[in-house]
Amino acid sequence: AKARRNDRIFNRTQAFRDFWAKLQKRITYDISLDTNTLVKNCIKRINNRSLPGAVLVVEKGTFVVTDYTLELLAVSGETCELAILKQDTLRNRTTIERTYKKGDDLERLAGDSCLRGYKIVEILEAGNASHVVFGNGQTLVLGQRLRFQSESGQKPTERAVLAPQEKYALTFNLLDRAARETGLTRPTLLRIFQGLNDRRKEAIFDNPEGFASLFITEISNALADHIAERIRFQVAPLTTQWGYDLEDLFPPEKEFPQKELVSGSDASLYDQVQIDSEVEKNFVEARLNPDQEVVFYFKFPPAFKFDFPRVIGNYNPDWGIARYIPRDGGKVILELVRETKGQVDPAKLQFAHETRKVKCAQKLFEALGIDYRIVTDQMADWWRPDPSAGVQQGKPGTL
Repeated sequence: AKARRNDRIFNRTQAFRDFWAKLQKRITYDISLDTNTLVKNCIKRINNRSLPGAVLVVEKGTFVVTDYTLELLAVSGETCELAILKQDTLRNRTTIERTYKKGDDLERLAGDSCLRGYKIVEILEAGNASHVVFGNGQTLVLGQRLRFQSESGQKPTERAVLAPQEKYALTFNLLDRAARETGLTRPTLLRIFQGLNDRRKEAIFDNPEGFASLFITEISNALADHIAERIRFQVAPLTTQWGYDLEDLFPPEKEFPQKELVSGSDASLYDQVQIDSEVEKNFVEARLNPDQEVVFYFKFPPAFKFDFPRVIGNYNPDWGIARYIPRDGGKVILELVRETKGQVDPAKLQFAHETRKVKCAQKLFEALGIDYRIVTDQMADWWRPDPSAGVQQGKPGTL
């Protein structure tokens, strides 16, 4: 089904252009790492986590790893040519080259569940910058390659049992492996290892691979939390043309599966709104559509992302909204970004990486001067500014 753009908002609503002008900035960040604090947090996490016992495999089976490579070969108008290369550890090799259009699902067309999430949601022809955006947020640029390994087929059919209580030789360099995975220096990693209690350090010989996995995972999580707490954003005017074209982000028509669409309102940028969850559906139908004070609203397209540190992951917000509020006998317009979740406490989100992204986004939008907060579909006052944020805005309500 097609969603059609509301050109009254897109072309003739000044508040919409003003909103995007705030986003068209040069955004940089700096991170003031406190190595001592980071080391202490890592030591505490590793000491307090349980370490699984070593296991032995006692039945034979086949262990197969499949490598996938996706390459964008060409873009022409609304179609693109992709190559999908599959090769596994049994030396099987398959290449698929064909033309795709927006809305095509690689999982369905290739009959391969490992390609789940690779549904084409955007195709942009722009010379060497031509690219394709998939539903899982991955972007593939012309001439570049995207690689990943399958998760299916990697679990052997053998029966695993706990290994006898004995010591195992260390066949790898723990600090070198951790340095590659985390980006921290070997001296810092050595400080972390030396700070562990004796019982935990000795566990490396009980289950070397299990210890290495725990060591690297907990350091990576501690580092990500540390960065989310200490990152600071700076905003400056752009000296060159902005990298996003609104016509590319918001074309006159967009195609989505009918089951992902709900009706919009006079204030929605498209006559139908794409939703990913029941919470989003209720937010549109119960909060945004009936609210006569909403000037406009839209869902940020998957192609629009803010660059956060790699350990955090880039960020695609949910909703951009402008709404009238009364002030001093008149009305002013608030510019809002809202993240719809099942509950509003970032610390209680289901996944730790979501919490980190929200913490970074709070600081980013404060620097941009746009009010940002998590809301649920049950909040009648979803539009009220976040009382903990320092954003001050509100200008005379002119369209």
